[in-house]
Amino acid sequence: MGYTKNQEQLNLNTDGTIPTNTIANGAVDGTKIASNAVDLTKLVAKAVGTSVGTDGVAYAGSSGTVSLTSTTRTTVTNQSVTITTTGRPVICFISLQGNVSQATRVSTNGNVNFYLLRGSTTIGVAQYSTTTGSITSYLQLLTLDQPSAGAHTYSLEYAISAGVTATASGIRLTVLEL
Repeated sequence: MGYTKNQEQLNLNTDGTIPTNTIANGAVDGTKIASNAVDLTKLVAKAVGTSVGTDGVAYAGSSGTVSLTSTTRTTVTNQSVTITTTGRPVICFISLQGNVSQATRVSTNGNVNFYLLRGSTTIGVAQYSTTTGSITSYLQLLTLDQPSAGAHTYSLEYAISAGVTATASGIRLTVLEL
């Protein structure tokens, strides 16, 4: 059915809607949409998982309780995700609750270091530090990354100082493109 408006022919569907094949890609932008015209129920849901495409949320879920025993960099179990990006900035969140305690009384401080990696490149470091005794603390790491377009794997590693024993619980790695 055709309607005339301002001397141009509009080819509308019989219900008055515009057929999708008549709108050119990129023709509708924010300046052409009235305020409050689109509500959240009309937005496409984001994919969530350990491996997601563009516009998804890469989420590793909880690590459970992990005993941290290695003095060399070691991958944290279940804390690896893959996300495909378009080249926009990526935000990475790591949160955990952990207990860090030294196994023996030593005269130097003890550390537990967490390393956030994109591929094999370290892009963020967070550190628990303790003197003799133990602490319970929450740790969060927030990093903004600028990877090229394509698929990228983000993971978490740790290493402890000699003489330190540690556990961490509820580690969660989340990555999304902005």
